[in-house]
Amino acid sequence: MRYAMLAFLLCAAPCRAQVAGAALGLSSGAVLGTAAGLIPCSRTDAGPRCVRTTAALGAAVGLAGGLYLGGRDEDAVEAAARRAGYGLLVGATAGFVVKQLVRPSGWADVAAGAVLGAGVGATAPGSGIGLAAGTVVGIALDQVLPSFQRPDALAVAMLGMAVGGLGQWIVQGIGADDGAPSFAIAIHLSH
Repeated sequence: MRYAMLAFLLCAAPCRAQVAGAALGLSSGAVLGTAAGLIPCSRTDAGPRCVRTTAALGAAVGLAGGLYLGGRDEDAVEAAARRAGYGLLVGATAGFVVKQLVRPSGWADVAAGAVLGAGVGATAPGSGIGLAAGTVVGIALDQVLPSFQRPDALAVAMLGMAVGGLGQWIVQGIGADDGAPSFAIAIHLSH
């Protein structure tokens, strides 16, 4: 561990950006993967193992995207870190409000809100697009399918947020110009 810290301190600025991008992508990806897996995985017998798997997959995608992005664009890593800081503040504030209004909650809920806010905040444009798309799809499925329930709609919205956020790490990592993912949704209506 000491040698890793020494290598980090002796690294040139691009190397530091790469390490920062990797750390930010890893943590953000893990949070997004966990958020995507919580509701669907809680409905299976392999709940905790399922959530660990989705978190690991999210972390791997975030790590790869962040590592590559850090080597390519130091400013993009700095912008993601700034958004993660804003997300941390918003998440902690929301957690504090929940702590005040919902009595069985405590400081662990404030910390969880802060971590979730930071993870989502690092990929705010992509996560926002994904959350909006997932919410629309979830509400539509709730209206169309009788077996589809509101928790299922929430799960689809969370999955959309995770896919959008992880998609942003991928798009930024491979070199998109503006860093925000573009989605094309094809709708085919037939009689």
